[in-house]
Order: sequence, then structure tokens, then C-alpha cells
Amino acid sequence: MSLPIDKDSFVQSFREVAHEVANVSFSERCLSVAPSEQQTKLTVCIPIDGSENYCVFFDSDKVLAEKMALAMLGGHAELLATSDYIDAFSEFGNILGGKLKRELQGRELGLPMVTERKTNDFHLPASLIVFDVPLSFENYQSRLYLVSFKDSFSFDD
Repeated sequence: MSLPIDKDSFVQSFREVAHEVANVSFSERCLSVAPSEQQTKLTVCIPIDGSENYCVFFDSDKVLAEKMALAMLGGHAELLATSDYIDAFSEFGNILGGKLKRELQGRELGLPMVTERKTNDFHLPASLIVFDVPLSFENYQSRLYLVSFKDSFSFDD
């Protein structure tokens, strides 16, 4: 399996985009404080197609998407609609995908897909995970994944 990008470039590209888009700086560590079970989570998925299929997943607390929406749209948090922060998270995925595409030789990117959930459960089969990078921003934990799908795969299965 030839990886589309190495881990260091992958994480560095992510950090650059987060900083450019929303002045957000991530450290590569897990916090000892567990997130609240009631905290809404968002996941953006960016499909990468080529001779082998991959997906980039970024899983984070909704608070980070709200910060991105405020940085992109301006205004006040209480004026943000749910669609605003989901659009901002999706746009973050677009910008990240654009940056990664320059490093992905001969591969096409699909449109980012954002999902919202009320649980901390986000499970990918370990055998599919190429990179799993824990990141923290302020008191919020996030994870950045590169996942390989050897065959077509659906989350509806």
C-alpha cells in the first residue's frame, strides 16, 4: 500500500489550515480531562480516491466548529445557527482538502461530509486506520485520522 501522504506532512497541513482559517493552534496530545458525555461532536470526512481509497476524518467538539464559524463569519456565538457552524466545519474540510490535494499525486478528493452527534462514540475498525493523531485545542479533544478503504465501504452497512 503506497500512502498518499506521510503522517508529519498530514498533521502539519492540518495545523496550518486550522491556524489560517480560525487562528486555532493544536497540540499533539490528549488531555487528561474527559469531555462531557453530553457534548455535541462533529466529524468531517474528506474522501480521497485513487488506485486505493482513503478518507481523512477530523472528529471534534462542536465548540471548535463554532469558533471556526465565528472566525469565518464574524458576529456573536448566540447569533450562529446550527447550519452556520456545520457550513464552517465543511468549509474547513474544503480548505484542508485543497491543501492536501497539492500533496496527493494523481488522486481526486470528494466533497467533505459533516455529521453531528450527541455521543462520544466514533469508531472505525482498527485495521483500516493508517494514522490516528490525538490533538487538543484549549480544553477540547479532537482526533485526526487517515483511513484506508481497500474495497468500497459504506457507513450505512
